[in-house]
Amino acid sequence: GSGTGYLSRMLALKASNVVGIDLADSMVEISRSQTNLPNVSFEQADLCNMDKFSANSFDAVVSNYVLMDLPCLDKASKELARVTKPGGTLVFAILHPSFPMGTRSEDADVVSFSWASSYFDEAKVIVKPFSSEFDTPFVTFHRPLSKYFAVFSENGWALQDFKEPLISEADSNNVPPEVLKVFRKVPIGAVFKF
Repeated sequence: GSGTGYLSRMLALKASNVVGIDLADSMVEISRSQTNLPNVSFEQADLCNMDKFSANSFDAVVSNYVLMDLPCLDKASKELARVTKPGGTLVFAILHPSFPMGTRSEDADVVSFSWASSYFDEAKVIVKPFSSEFDTPFVTFHRPLSKYFAVFSENGWALQDFKEPLISEADSNNVPPEVLKVFRKVPIGAVFKF
């Protein structure tokens, strides 16, 4: 969802109206309390059932590192198609499924990722908290990249662009060295534009 609203606030600099949604009421409240822009609003909603929004409500939809956490990818794809105007745009980023969280090992300049099952097997994955800021495990759903291409294509979306971004030189100053070491060699995410 929209989390603390940071991306909604960034998008508001370029869009006339931005609606951020999150499943958690608490995140909607945080977003509202941190946002003082007339063209941004926040709503509690479920990406898999957005009945509160009528068909063709949005010119564009942006989802930032959310879809890999949904058990209902097909429903979300259909709902996103329903609420987006014909000819509208969908952009979403997911954690790159080729590099599973919590399975990295490093030896000198070599970074390795290990798999408990096949990359092609879809699975619910529970990841232990990686920081003291979190006290509950993360639940995510592993799907190969081909699943995202297939589900969105089947629901009427036509792929326009696909990127596997690396951390740029400009952004590298804001990233801890241990993270930069890994994610200058492999993409942290995958970005789709339909």
